[in-house]
Amino acid sequence: MKQTPEQEDIAAMSVVDRLNRLEQLGWLPSAAEWSELRRIRNAFAHDYPETPEERHAQWRLAMAAAERVLTILDGFAAHMHTVLPG
Repeated sequence: MKQTPEQEDIAAMSVVDRLNRLEQLGWLPSAAEWSELRRIRNAFAHDYPETPEERHAQWRLAMAAAERVLTILDGFAAHMHTVLPG
């Protein structure tokens, strides 16, 4: 019997495989883009640019990434209303 997406066991899947599956199911516009957003977040959290110009560039990149994440989350909410009952 074929499993529905809700029944899939994703516990053993890597993060990349989970992101790819979310993209296949239409929940995530792009797994590659999400990976890039994660990279930007990690750089912002763990890298410490030396110059004010580098810090400013990192800040602007992080803000743009945050805006994109919010747009993706809005898409999740819209998708939930069309896919999930109730």
